[in-house]
Amino acid sequence: MRRFTLGRVFALGRVYALGRVLVLGWVLALGVCAATGCSQDAGDPVEDSTGAALITLVAPPEAKDLDPLASGVSLRLRRGVPGGGLEDLDVVLRGAALRAEPYEGEQPTRFVVELRKGETMLARAETAVAVLREDEPDREMVALLVPPTTLVTPVSAAGAPLLPRVGPGASVTALGDGKIVVAGGALTDAGSPCAPGKPTAITATAQVVDLLALTVEAEVQLVDARADHAAVPLLGGRVALLGGYVDKAGSVGLSRGVEIVAANQGRSEGASFELARGRARAGVVADGAQIVLVGGDEEAVGAPVASIERFDLGLGTVSTGSLALPRRDPAVALVREPGSERRLLFVLGGVDASGNSIGQGEVFELQGDAFWPLATVIGPTPAASAAAWLGSEQPFTALRIGGVVGGAASDAVLQWSPQSGSWSPTTSLAVARSCIGVGTFDGELWLVGGLAGDGKASGAVERRGGELSTWDLGAGRVRPAVLPGPGPHLLLAGGRDAQGAAAGVQLFWPY
Repeated sequence: MRRFTLGRVFALGRVYALGRVLVLGWVLALGVCAATGCSQDAGDPVEDSTGAALITLVAPPEAKDLDPLASGVSLRLRRGVPGGGLEDLDVVLRGAALRAEPYEGEQPTRFVVELRKGETMLARAETAVAVLREDEPDREMVALLVPPTTLVTPVSAAGAPLLPRVGPGASVTALGDGKIVVAGGALTDAGSPCAPGKPTAITATAQVVDLLALTVEAEVQLVDARADHAAVPLLGGRVALLGGYVDKAGSVGLSRGVEIVAANQGRSEGASFELARGRARAGVVADGAQIVLVGGDEEAVGAPVASIERFDLGLGTVSTGSLALPRRDPAVALVREPGSERRLLFVLGGVDASGNSIGQGEVFELQGDAFWPLATVIGPTPAASAAAWLGSEQPFTALRIGGVVGGAASDAVLQWSPQSGSWSPTTSLAVARSCIGVGTFDGELWLVGGLAGDGKASGAVERRGGELSTWDLGAGRVRPAVLPGPGPHLLLAGGRDAQGAAAGVQLFWPY
């Protein structure tokens, strides 16, 4: 692992835009740095060091293009009088240009740093909190350099990967500010990548990871070892873990328990309520202060269940309803009908008791606490197994993405319109595949990885929104969790790699 040191960063309790810094023999910075003012050696002591932060840029092993900068980078900012500008800005940087600016509106401020060589973007990094109060002591921080279009593994300051693997059935929940909670999971399971079997060797911990500070902030001992549960972020940096498979004295069974992880305090708050029934691999969506769970494994026999449950963290189960078809692992979306205030619950896809994909979807209207069956969405033909399903509000539609049709991987993306009630093809996938990881970020749809037609893990990435963009990760991942990461990065977690092993946490910056 290679490191680049940015030196000490100062601020006056307000935000300063540092602009572009060019290496021209002398350094010019926003006109506030005269030639004589920038002549100090980078190793000189820094005056007025109250509230300083030493930031080290960490280059991960994947960042091979950063080798020309291995000689090091040092950035030093020095405070002027209150209300004044920056006194000077020193940069020691061989043959490259550096740009650093604060995020506007962030309190405390975070800085983003870009490294360029000519017109080529070499890498981008975000610091953790870089502007401190006057009464705070100096602190040291690290920031991960992420090259564009490169899949990067976050590493600690010591160079060890952060969460190198996320076990099958673990939940990954983004809390914002670059923090995630990875809870539970199993060491092994008995099924395929898209429809795992009963988990074994379930873990009883949750890790709170700060991707900006590159640290595992806390490891929380869970009340129950848990896998294939639902997870929902709550206010105050907490996460609700609902149901799933739990390990009680070596016996694995379905749970009704609801456990709250207080990530900001590094502990579990335990559980005060139970679900109406034990369930795992359910579809889940938050409805204000309430949580809707759809389908999942049935408590007694492990087959899919045909039930819907609305759960309130303050009241427990509020109401229940029934699906037309039992289904495990369905896609669920809660949308508002255009032109009205009706709340509609879309239930799409999932698998039946035999492991076959379900093409037919269901739509419910939420009236008070009741679920009213509203419509049946007839599945597209031909049928596809291991496809990705998605219901969305903008636009009001449903999608079936890829899958296996007639024994071969499909590149079809089919869209259902509530106006016509029929399916129609849209722009096809760049690479035919099944078991795709699906997520939304910045209002656009991201399709990551999957299984290609030859049965090998795919590294294909597609962004669908205002325009279609494609990349290749350079490494295959099968059905990862796809979430917004810190800043403009996409967070990929879990799933399986090309060797079939559990994958870890990685970042992708689609510059």
